[in-house]
Amino acid sequence: MACPSCGGIKPYTSRCDPGNVSTRINSMLRTVPLSPSSALQIQRDVEDDIRDLDWEMSQLRSRLLYLEQQQDLLSKHDEQLKFLSAPIRWLPVELLTRIFIAVCDGHPITFTDSIGRLPFTLASVCSGWRQIVIDIPQLWSNLMLLYEYDSTHSRHEQSLRLCLVRSKSHPLSVNFGLYGEKDSPWVGRLVKESARWQHATIAYLREEELPSLASGKSFPLLETLDIRQHTFRDPDLFLFNSAPRLHSLKNCPAPSP
Repeated sequence: MACPSCGGIKPYTSRCDPGNVSTRINSMLRTVPLSPSSALQIQRDVEDDIRDLDWEMSQLRSRLLYLEQQQDLLSKHDEQLKFLSAPIRWLPVELLTRIFIAVCDGHPITFTDSIGRLPFTLASVCSGWRQIVIDIPQLWSNLMLLYEYDSTHSRHEQSLRLCLVRSKSHPLSVNFGLYGEKDSPWVGRLVKESARWQHATIAYLREEELPSLASGKSFPLLETLDIRQHTFRDPDLFLFNSAPRLHSLKNCPAPSP
């Protein structure tokens, strides 16, 4: 039990010494006739010790649980302190910004695996990095929609909306294809931002598949357009007639049968 003066654990003092009890029991087994009072007193002492030992063990288990919880908490604090003392924490915001831009360069947000979500990954490290990453529109402006829209991908729509908001007014690089789905909600959100497109890669460009793109859209910032047609029909390039800065056009038609 705990010492009232120092708080330490004092060894429990039992009423009965188990070795002595064993000797006395063997002695009484050889005694005839036996006085019942002797056995009853020993039995009461043993039962009292059992109850007290149960209580002592419960106290020790509680103490052990408390110590384990304190150890876990201190381990978490230790990890946080190691992170706070890491050299990268000493870098100024301006240098961290350049590092984050370099890390994400060439890796569009695909809304699928971890490599395709680098800005989200960086923003999840700590509140300081989160604010820095959110304040860099360039990190959120390179978007690639790998799959056609269906119900299993609807959970990514919130991420796409978030990217469009965080990219602010920064020019966009977009890469998408419909793959048989007319004006999917994914593509529809990108088309609404067509005035910000700077680089566009489209896997299937047909007016009937992109009616929202044909409704008088202009592309004042568009510089490069890459069409990767997966059918034998020519792409409807007239959809991009209003693109005064367009200086690079690539058309990769489907291979001949």
